Amino acid sequence: MNIIAKIGINHFLILFVFNSMMLWGQTVITHPIGDRITPEEAIEYSLFSDIAGFEIAEFQLSPAGGDKYTLTYYYRSGGKLETSSFRFGDGIKKLMNRSLFQQDSLNSYLAVSADLNIKLGLKSGSTIIVKFERWSGNTIEFKTEFGQQDINIDKIENILFLEERHFKDGEYYATDPNYTRLFFAPTGRALKKGAGYFADYELVFPGFAYGITDKFSFGGGIFPFSSGDFFLAWITPKYTIMETKDRAVAIGLLNIIISGGDDSENVGILYGTTTFGESDKALTVGIGYGYVGSNLAEKPMIMIGGEKRIGKRTKFLTENWLFPGMDEPLFTFGIRWFGDKLAADFGLMRTLKMEFIGFPWLDIVVNF
Repeated sequence: MNIIAKIGINHFLILFVFNSMMLWGQTVITHPIGDRITPEEAIEYSLFSDIAGFEIAEFQLSPAGGDKYTLTYYYRSGGKLETSSFRFGDGIKKLMNRSLFQQDSLNSYLAVSADLNIKLGLKSGSTIIVKFERWSGNTIEFKTEFGQQDINIDKIENILFLEERHFKDGEYYATDPNYTRLFFAPTGRALKKGAGYFADYELVFPGFAYGITDKFSFGGGIFPFSSGDFFLAWITPKYTIMETKDRAVAIGLLNIIISGGDDSENVGILYGTTTFGESDKALTVGIGYGYVGSNLAEKPMIMIGGEKRIGKRTKFLTENWLFPGMDEPLFTFGIRWFGDKLAADFGLMRTLKMEFIGFPWLDIVVNF
């Protein structure tokens, strides 16, 4: 989801319906905050955390009149005051001074703009994508290709409001859940607070990562065949310095601990990386200095990679490294398949002078 929908829907539309609940890892306010959201309120209630330079936001009656309202927020980018907005139906204003969530049931409904697509995550484990009609009592009413239907909220685990950009020719295009990495190299994008994943690289290097804050994440792993004679583990802290809709800058560390018998050593990479573009099409450039113990390399390694959506649930990926003392780059290219929480990469690693097709790359990532 982009910034507008994430704030407009998840933070505002839903927060006035639910009280004392958690939705998509965001804290939902238990009382109305009024027509204007100040910087102090944004900090107190964890609103607009994705937007650098946030100044203020407010609900306004749309210039066209009628029953449409607009959430407009202002932020500074490059010294300029920028603005973005999202439109709602009249229901959002009517709910601002009412508490609807009582005794685990919704006692009223929220009318929003027509033809709004939602994804319902059910407690049974399945997911459905439908056209939202209205919220009435304990029931969500929606449209499908088979006509109008409804479902009791007790059967729903979570709800995601989808933007038009998720659809093409009426078909749903999933969002890549593994947006913080290419094959192996990190992008500049941050793993948000409370989000995380388990990964397995080349089937023998399992690991994890978890968002401690919206900018700092920590990960690591242990080689499963470690023993008393040989032990290998690694940690991967990462800090995203800045992130906007189409640019993200991060610094981080890959530290590998290797021990055998009485000897042990730390080796790794200190790196910085910048990603240009959105998840569907982006370029990532990284630079890193390797080290062994306290000895830092004199020359850096360079990584240039990219990602491009080529289907509803597929991307083309490329990740290319130039190491100090190496005559030619190491190229990696392949395909990422992804669902809502699962992503799998299939690729080949090779140099131009290799006489065979290349070394296979496989990784599987499960997000939570």
